[in-house]
Amino acid sequence: MTPAEARRSPLRNVITRALGTESRITADVFELEAEFGDLFLLCSDGLTHELTDAQIEHLIDADLPLDELCSGLVEAAKKAGGSDNITCLLVRAEG
Repeated sequence: MTPAEARRSPLRNVITRALGTESRITADVFELEAEFGDLFLLCSDGLTHELTDAQIEHLIDADLPLDELCSGLVEAAKKAGGSDNITCLLVRAEG
């Protein structure tokens, strides 16, 4: 499925796993090689539904503290429509 097809898919909001629905959960765990300065974004679809990847990249490219970058992402998504919950977390790899 292409990114464009995914944005229009009737299955785009289907939750495949959630906390609190079962007594035991299986976490997805994987390792990444991170280099100094790498920036990781974990966010809800409330952010990615309202902003394109290019808009997100532009907003997090600013030389600001991570909390201000997150606030900027949330505010931009609200201004773009904000039709869903908007959540984001940024983590930067440091030495």
